[in-house]
Amino acid sequence: MKASYFLCITLIVAFIYLLEWRGIPQNSLKERAAFLMLTSIGWLLAVLLLFFPAISGPSRWIDALFSPIVHMFS
Repeated sequence: MKASYFLCITLIVAFIYLLEWRGIPQNSLKERAAFLMLTSIGWLLAVLLLFFPAISGPSRWIDALFSPIVHMFS
């Protein structure tokens, strides 16, 4: 069952890649690099949450990262 979900996630990301890649101008290397990085991170998070559903989500990671700063200013 997880293999089919993995395949679906990968196909959706590949479809998004194929549709959006043509819309990015070829001379804008930074935009293409940012697109690849954000798409790859999104795919990796989706796959990790598929295989390890008990890990905390990105919102908890951000809370843990910025909670010392919030406590410092309050």
